[in-house]
Amino acid sequence: MKASDFVQTYASRGPAAWEAAALEMAKAGTLVPWPLVPVSFTDGTRTLTIFVASDYLAVGEPGDILRLPLTPMTAQKIADVFGMLLPTPKMVKTIHEQAPIKLATRGLVPNKNADLKQYATQNAAIEAEIAGRAGLTSGSKKDVVLGNQYKPGKVVIYGWMQPNVPAGRDPFPMMTAPWRVQPYSPVHVETHVDYSHGIRLVSPDGDLDGVPVNVEAVLRDPARASLLSDEGPLKTTRYNVPKGNLTPVPYIPAAPRMVDQGLAWIQEQVLERKN
Repeated sequence: MKASDFVQTYASRGPAAWEAAALEMAKAGTLVPWPLVPVSFTDGTRTLTIFVASDYLAVGEPGDILRLPLTPMTAQKIADVFGMLLPTPKMVKTIHEQAPIKLATRGLVPNKNADLKQYATQNAAIEAEIAGRAGLTSGSKKDVVLGNQYKPGKVVIYGWMQPNVPAGRDPFPMMTAPWRVQPYSPVHVETHVDYSHGIRLVSPDGDLDGVPVNVEAVLRDPARASLLSDEGPLKTTRYNVPKGNLTPVPYIPAAPRMVDQGLAWIQEQVLERKN
């Protein structure tokens, strides 16, 4: 479904309807398949490479997409569909430092909160600035994150970095840095969502000094968590929503620039892999 059709179909139905539709698209494998790209972290002696979606979760087809803000409950359910994770604030900072495409923050007044048409308005400005470029992007959204400030019933957000953020100049938990619009914050209830929120999926598979590692295990490990977290090991690595007996669907991303060739081609390749 094209993003423009998605907006026309669901804008008047409310956020419960469009979030449910996004979850079903995830299960069907029809979300925009952003490539997974490497992002590296080091403490001077160890280097950990993780793989993150090159852009924020989106619905649509080539040439007509929508980066879709979601409540953390739906974001977590979609992450669970693929066996993926949500980022920590430290991941968000490092992604921004290493992203070749740094975009301007775009505030909209008035903020209409859960409003699909306003999501589309901001998305159009993002697309105009990207201007067809491919690669890891940052700056266009605040990230829905996980960290030790998380409390059940809350959404934790962080980021919306300015394009000229100085590398390494945002020590956690600094709240007033002029190059970051959104401090690390668990203030809002979990049902709060607006146009500025973005969902970045993180692969569970990483590489620590040449050895495959599970990223979730690293986040929980007192000896390694500092590579990915400024808070030490995480108390929880997911939002508090029922997981059930879900068997993750493999996340099969597009190779760089493959999105331009169309989702039909990608789906054909997926079917060929299964047969």
